[in-house]
Amino acid sequence: MSSGIFIATPVFNSGTFELHFDTEFGPTYAVEYKETLDDPVWIELTATNGTGGPQTITDNGVTNAVRFYRLHVR
Repeated sequence: MSSGIFIATPVFNSGTFELHFDTEFGPTYAVEYKETLDDPVWIELTATNGTGGPQTITDNGVTNAVRFYRLHVR
């Protein structure tokens, strides 16, 4: 596995958030979010298996003015 993941600039348009990132074959990539940085728990938005190619994750449920995301590789 390489030492880092390339994450392209996220896109937010009309209540939809898109995150684009490269994957390696094998690991699972989980996108998690929380509404404030003080929230003690990250909520899993979705998880996908690495294909060795790019992935796009879309969040159509953005209703808050602020939402924090992270990409967790496992």
